[in-house]
Formats: sequence, C-alpha cells, structure tokens
Amino acid sequence: MSPLFKKPKAGWWKGIATILTLSVVAGLLYFYVNREAASPQTSEEVPLTKEHPPQPIRVASATQETIRAWVFAEGTARSVQREYLTFDRAGRVTFVKKREDGEDLRTGEEVTKGTVLARLDVRQYESEIDSAEANVAEAKAQLNVAQSDITKAQTQYDLANAQLRRAKQLRNNQAISDAEFEEAEATLKDAEAGQTAANVKLQALEASVKAAQAKLRQAELTLDEIEIVSPIDGIIAYLNIEEGFYFTQNNIRTTSESEALQTIPVVVIDPRHYEITVDVPAYQANRLQVNQEVLIIPGDMSATAAFEGVVKPEEVNSKEVIDTWKVRGTVFSINPAVNPGGRSVQMKIRTTSGAEQLKDGMFVACWIQVENKENATVAPFDAFLYEENRPYVFVIDPQQPTEEEPEKHDLGIVRRVDVPVGIESLTNREIIAGVNPGKLLATDGRYRLVDGAPVRIVNSEILTQARK
Repeated sequence: MSPLFKKPKAGWWKGIATILTLSVVAGLLYFYVNREAASPQTSEEVPLTKEHPPQPIRVASATQETIRAWVFAEGTARSVQREYLTFDRAGRVTFVKKREDGEDLRTGEEVTKGTVLARLDVRQYESEIDSAEANVAEAKAQLNVAQSDITKAQTQYDLANAQLRRAKQLRNNQAISDAEFEEAEATLKDAEAGQTAANVKLQALEASVKAAQAKLRQAELTLDEIEIVSPIDGIIAYLNIEEGFYFTQNNIRTTSESEALQTIPVVVIDPRHYEITVDVPAYQANRLQVNQEVLIIPGDMSATAAFEGVVKPEEVNSKEVIDTWKVRGTVFSINPAVNPGGRSVQMKIRTTSGAEQLKDGMFVACWIQVENKENATVAPFDAFLYEENRPYVFVIDPQQPTEEEPEKHDLGIVRRVDVPVGIESLTNREIIAGVNPGKLLATDGRYRLVDGAPVRIVNSEILTQARK
C-alpha cells in the first residue's frame, strides 16, 4: 500500500477529544465570570427607596359665608306687552306715519297710545259713511214730522173730547138731538185712532233712525278696520309695510313666529317689562315657588363668565354682589303639569329691574334662587374629589418654618378627609362636617395626591394669611 493511504493511528482521536473538552470548560468559565460582573449591587451598596420631592399644588381656604342654591334655566325674553297690529280689510296703503323730521317711520321709533301708524285707501269707505250719514239725517227729519203729527193728533183728541163733554150736557138739557151726540162720540173715536196711528208711526221712525245710526257706526267702524292705531306706549319692533303696498290677509303667514314677525304689518312692544318662558327639569319642580328671586344673564354669555365679568370668582356669593345684580326678576307663574315629552315643567319669569339690558327675542340664561343658608362652611368646586360617588377633600397641614430651615415656609402635608356636602351655589359647595372654616384645601394638582403626601404650595400668599 502506498504511504499516502496509510491508516491513522489510534492516539490521534484521543487528542481531538481532549481539545474539545478543554474548549467547553473554558466557555463555561467565561460565561460564569461575565454573569457575576453584570449582576446588580447588593442592598448595602444602593438604597432600596428614595424620598419623593413635594408635589406643587394650589390651595383655597374653606370659608364661612352665606351660600345660595340656584336652579339654572334658559329661555327667550319677550315683552309683556306685545301688540301684533294689522288691517281688517284689504286695500292699498296710502298713509304711513312720518317722523317729526319728515323722514319715513322706521323700527325702533317710539310711539304713543292712540297714534295712527298706517291707513289704507279711504275713498270707498268715506262714500259709504257719507251715504250712511244722509240716511240718518233723512230718518231724523221724518221723525221730526212724526213728532209734529203726534202733537196734532193730541190736539185733535183734546178738542174731540171737549166737544163730547159739551154734547153730553146739551143732550141732558135736550138742546141737541141724539144724532148730533153720536157724531161727537164718533169724532172722539177718530181722534183716538189718529193719536194711536201717530204713535205707531213715531215708533217706526225712531227704529228707522236707530237703524240708520247703526249703519253709520258700521261705516265708521270700517275706518278703524283700515287704520293701524297703536294701543300702547312703546316702540316699533317690526314694520313690514310702506306707502303703495297692497295689503291682503293672505300676506300674513302664521306657520311660525318668525314668519309672522316678518309679515305682520306692525309689531309694537313695551320694552319696560319682559317675560321669559323657561322649562325646568321635573325633578327640580318641588324647589320652585312663585316670587323666588331670579338673576338674568343677557345674551349667550355663560353664567360663570357673567359673574366673573362683574366680580372676582371668590366674591360671587357675597350678598353685595347679588343685591347689585343689574338684570333681575321673579318667578311669575309655574305650570302645575309636567310636559310629557320633555319631562319638564314650564315656568314664567318677569323682570323687576334692568330690563333696559334686554332686547325682545333675546336668548337669556336665568339662575333661580331656591335656597339660602347663612354661616355655612363652603369651598370651591375644584377642591372636591369623588370615590364611588363619595366626596372627599385634601386638607393641607402647613409645616412651620424654623430659623434652621426657613425654606420650608411653603411646605405641608396633605390629609384626606371624607366630607358630607350640602347645597351648591354657582361656584361653591357647602361642607356639612369634617372641615372647619380657614382650613386650606388642595385645588390644582389634587388628582396627583395621596393621603400623607408632602406638598409645596404655589400660591403661598394664601398660606401666609392662614398662618396669621
């Protein structure tokens, strides 16, 4: 056999096995050493816990004051006196009142009761009045003739009666015949009949005069039907006619209030008093009473914004602010029935002051005072939190600064306090128990707090006041 194809010796395989074994052992040693190097330090080398820094928060003081509960409602202000004026006849408008300077009448103009604002063409109706007046005059003339006939018939009766009495005396003295006496009796009967006929004629003519006068009044009433006269002192809210305009009742559309206001010839309102119709949820109805005080907020301004526009939010509940509120009213009426569709109760509010701030048709918000409690402990809404519908607050126990640590003047510890609550005002809520007036309550940042957490008070001026 050639030397190139010799069979290997048995010792060669043993060398290969030894090399592989040493490689595996070296790899295991390397893995073990690296694991020990990467393992964390012991608890003796690194602390297990760290002290958390104080949470920054803002606080508010619980105060003792009068708190008022309110019910909110919205509605549209309408003038209490609101007159829709139109013609009762059809015709062409020939007159619309001018202003004192000769300019055309326009909306916003003041008018007085009894002022003629517009008129249709009167020529046809004036001729009817002239005819009716002539009929009245003719009837009165015939009545005067009838009254003269009554006087003449009475005179003839008196004469015939006197002649009959004389005839009786002469017949008793046998100075006249029976035929002459009977003639005297017949003359008296004729006089009586003439008197009766004159009275009947007089009564008929009196009825004719009354009928003619009634037709005259009817014709004169037509003039009222073709005129628009202001029935109140007020201002013109809508003016939808002008001279030359041909009016018919078909021009007026009443399918909606908006269409009516745009087609009724004239609308006059009294801007001194307004009525607001609102719907209140049925569950609030038992808290409502006639003559309760109402604060009215004009326009689309929110209640909170309206209050903050007048006073600072923390002063909203003060008696001075409520007493000086500009637009005010009272509950005028409450519907005893519940609207089945909206499950609400309709009520009407009438202004008592500040009506000049409103406009007819303006959408307004109303706050109805339904409850009043004096010397109550109250806190702002943003001091409260809820857990399973149970309210609680975080009370801050301030740390007293020392000479060694003066920087702790704005630090404190929070304490969770469950609180029963009472009535609510526009910005505050009553705390019945658990918190005394003057205590500091967490507001901004309260959601990050837990019982016993350290805090840093951002608005430290309140803290300074509390320490005083």
